Amino acid sequence: VPSQLLGIVSSRLPVGVVDRIAATMRRAAFGDLADVGLPAPDRPYSEFLRRRVIPIVDVGLVSAVKDGRVTVVPALERFEDGRPVLADERVLDVDALIAATGFRTGLEPLVGRLGVLDETGVPLVHGADEHPSAPGLHFVGYLVSLGGTLRLIGKQAERLAKVAA
Repeated sequence: VPSQLLGIVSSRLPVGVVDRIAATMRRAAFGDLADVGLPAPDRPYSEFLRRRVIPIVDVGLVSAVKDGRVTVVPALERFEDGRPVLADERVLDVDALIAATGFRTGLEPLVGRLGVLDETGVPLVHGADEHPSAPGLHFVGYLVSLGGTLRLIGKQAERLAKVAA
């Protein structure tokens, strides 16, 4: 079942219900991944609402971690002599290091002084909506949606096009 379908259907359900559904679906799809370094949050939807990020766990990654082809480790603290040192002080010899740094809007230098961004740099208004301190300024594509971010961008763009016309 595509996760976007759950996001669309569950958008009107109580948060606690969506938390239980999402946790059950993840367990059914991947099993318990805590032993391989990918613990699931107890309340996944609540965590999404708080942080507005979606962890991407697909079957390819899960099988690679379970098979030992990919190893999940604690946070990188520093490098010593070109070797990564982890938060637990382990020093690793690696062939490759993949840094999954997440997503930032990067809008602060452009419009940060206008008061149109929240504390994380995400616009306070989206699509056809305007912030009172910046009439005519619109943001499309900065909301993360469990119902499909690209789907939401399309809806925002269509609405903005109608307003602009």
